[in-house]
Amino acid sequence: EAKQPIPVKMPGKKHTAKDIARAAFAEFLGLLFFTYVSAGSVVATSNFPNDSGRLVAISLAHGFGISVCVYMFGKISGGHINPVVTIAFLVIGEIEIVRAALYIIAQFLGGIAAGFLLLASTPPTGWPGIE
Repeated sequence: EAKQPIPVKMPGKKHTAKDIARAAFAEFLGLLFFTYVSAGSVVATSNFPNDSGRLVAISLAHGFGISVCVYMFGKISGGHINPVVTIAFLVIGEIEIVRAALYIIAQFLGGIAAGFLLLASTPPTGWPGIE
């Protein structure tokens, strides 16, 4: 039998620390992957000969990147992949404050890690504006 997804909020059931840590780690990985793919598409297309082709490539990378992240991590954490989405869920009462705080911390750390990973995996000449 297939595993059921863990909803963000389950009335009457307490989440274990392991569930919350797993979900926060999923948010970390989700934002790391999304930021690496989306910012990487900007770097990778910096030498494209025309702007319209570059715009299409960057747009597709962002669209497919967020789709893949939500598909991969949605069952674990709800697939927020963005601190603003987490804050919105907090405001409407769909997520507990502790879980929201952990998600936001994990998301910020995922974005920072992705920046360093992108910096380490691309040559300096590939960055727009850096000679």
